[in-house]
Amino acid sequence: MFGFGKIYFWVLHVYILYTYIKQLKCEANAIPMIGLKGNVDLKKDWVRAHHTHGGTKTVVSGSRLELECDSVGGPMPEVEWWKGHIPITQGLQEDNKIKGFGLGKVVSRYIVDCAAPEDEGKYTCKAYAGGESIATPPTLVVVEGAESALLNTGACPTQVAPRFTMFTSMTLQDIGNNVRVPCRAHGLPRPRVYWTKDGVLVNKPRFVFHENGDMEISNLQWADMGTYTCVAENSLGKESTSTFIYPMKT
Repeated sequence: MFGFGKIYFWVLHVYILYTYIKQLKCEANAIPMIGLKGNVDLKKDWVRAHHTHGGTKTVVSGSRLELECDSVGGPMPEVEWWKGHIPITQGLQEDNKIKGFGLGKVVSRYIVDCAAPEDEGKYTCKAYAGGESIATPPTLVVVEGAESALLNTGACPTQVAPRFTMFTSMTLQDIGNNVRVPCRAHGLPRPRVYWTKDGVLVNKPRFVFHENGDMEISNLQWADMGTYTCVAENSLGKESTSTFIYPMKT
């Protein structure tokens, strides 16, 4: 027979699982996306994406261009930016050993520190999850002031504080999966990216930290549950973001 401790453990497990699945599903259903109607079916591959700007975005030549897209899906989506028909950023490019259920939310930003006339064009956010994919309506970027003094004098910034270009706030994955958690940052000089948990640098045998900042966990275990903080730091400052990882058994 189950003791009180085991009963409490499983009640807590179900409660946490329900809470985070409900949150992800609510976020997915709240994302306005052409071609998708009704609620998502979490038992199938699915993905939704939303481009924050849309329409036309006008920037002054020499200023910063920043586009943002958020995507929710199962399994955790890969998100890429395209200019016209050409991909200009890279998704997770992972080879996860997915044995079962998985969910996640990913935010991707495309950043140009010093916009120039050649940055004009149509930008699209594309998201992929399992066998499903979706593309947001394109945003037309218009760069004003081609004769900007910044460009003519070469005064574009040579030092930029860190800014995340890809990260996730949460992911739910089956125990035993290999999981790659994105955390990528832009900055000049290039930021150093590292991960902590409970204020301590993460250093475990099953954890691999990629050059681009991503953290990969092999054979996800229940003990890996928790909030992980990704930090991007350079000589101009630092930025941090938190990711909640929830291992589950479905």
